[in-house]
Amino acid sequence: MTCIVGLEYEGKVYIGGDSCSSNGDRYITSSEDKIFFVETRDDKFLIGGAGTSRGKDILTYNFNPTRANKDDSDDKFMRTIVVDAAKDAFKNCGHESASQGHQRSYNNFLIAYKGHLYKMGSDYAIINYHNTYAVIGSGQEVALGSLWTSRDWKDPKKRIMTALEAAEAVISSVRSPMYIKTL
Repeated sequence: MTCIVGLEYEGKVYIGGDSCSSNGDRYITSSEDKIFFVETRDDKFLIGGAGTSRGKDILTYNFNPTRANKDDSDDKFMRTIVVDAAKDAFKNCGHESASQGHQRSYNNFLIAYKGHLYKMGSDYAIINYHNTYAVIGSGQEVALGSLWTSRDWKDPKKRIMTALEAAEAVISSVRSPMYIKTL
């Protein structure tokens, strides 16, 4: 239960999120930020996660995608090396399930990489959100509506904060404080 908002703007990606943590029955304001950086030897990612807190921990400490072929496109890198590194990290940490013979995580993530926004679903599918925005979590419908109505605004942080505040106003599983980071 959360709201994570990602937005591409002028070559940068902004990701913001709330602080609610829940088990479905109880909601608390967590001191852990759901938006985090992962740095590898060659790359830097900004990631926002919806789902279990364990998913964030796994990507923070056990996720190390390494580009083998520097000539591969960023899209290919995200869909192969990054996905495989995430699958391996979740599997090695015992944090996945199998559905009809397919690996699944308990999380969805928005990932900023080299000025572009991607979503990695619980089935590890990568969706490109170039030159636009994406939202995951229980507040996504409200936040998406807010982002659409603010589409002419020039301040990406204001757009994200407004979307998060709109979700918080009507979705009980979205709570302040809100955080926004940029890559």
